[in-house]
Amino acid sequence: MELNVAYGNLGDFHLDEMKEDRGKHERLKPVSQLSSEMKTSDASFEMKLSQLKSTVTGISEETSRSLVKISTEISLLKESVGIQEEIRRLVPELRTTTAELKENLPHLQCPMQWTPFKQKLYYFSSHQATWGEAQRFCQLMDANLSVINSAEEQMYLQWNIQYDHWIGLTDATKEGKWHWVDGTDYASNVKFWYVNQPNGDESEEDEDCVVTSSDGKWHDWPCSSFHSTICEKSA
Repeated sequence: MELNVAYGNLGDFHLDEMKEDRGKHERLKPVSQLSSEMKTSDASFEMKLSQLKSTVTGISEETSRSLVKISTEISLLKESVGIQEEIRRLVPELRTTTAELKENLPHLQCPMQWTPFKQKLYYFSSHQATWGEAQRFCQLMDANLSVINSAEEQMYLQWNIQYDHWIGLTDATKEGKWHWVDGTDYASNVKFWYVNQPNGDESEEDEDCVVTSSDGKWHDWPCSSFHSTICEKSA
């Protein structure tokens, strides 16, 4: 009686275990489904991996661009600093050059065909004219026939001419009373007459106007005679 009970219980026990195992097996997924899910998982993983690679690549490219930009800015900054240092180095030289330019400004502003000397500009015309025509020609250029104020100026004119040129000295108003066209006092000013000049009062024709020659000396001539011209004006 007891033995039957025991076996009966044992049968029940194995039956329960079999039912439980069968339930477990029933809960297991088919191989095809597992394969499909694994493939889906792999595809998802690949996609995520690709996205990650893209992101990393994007970040890498952005970083590379940033590095290039930073490198360029550093180069420009270095160049700018170099330029500033060069400017600072050149400042004294620029100041000296500016001072020299200001000092020689009349030379720089000298009109075409005018030549500078000291504080004046000179125009040497080879065209021959009477003294009156020569003075009017100079006046058209806001100038006068040359007025000589020093031996240095006389020498400068002498070096620049090869024949007689009218200058701004005349006694046409009153014989023997010489005057300069700009009002400079004749009596107190320098004089460079050739020997026995002026001699207009000894000639048959009045010699009331003056030329300077390549020998550096002055000669009086009739104002109606034809000579080249020296015009001058302030620089």
